Amino acid sequence: GYGLLKEIKRLTGQKLPTGILYPLLYELENKKLIKGEWKGKGKRRIKYYSITKKGKNFLFKIRKFFGEMPIKEMFKEFLEE
Repeated sequence: GYGLLKEIKRLTGQKLPTGILYPLLYELENKKLIKGEWKGKGKRRIKYYSITKKGKNFLFKIRKFFGEMPIKEMFKEFLEE
């Protein structure tokens, strides 16, 4: 999740609230579009996410729907305060 937050900020210049990202990740995992795996890092445990085959198919449909729309435009509604 933290890596995604950093990448969204890098791509858009805006900070996505964690209250939006983490519920979205949980929902994507429940729908089996992504898979979370806990790994130890020192004394901490970190959950890493990877996309599933079902998720890749869904992503293809999204890209087809949105075409070449820049990522900043896709997230604009979430990023405005």
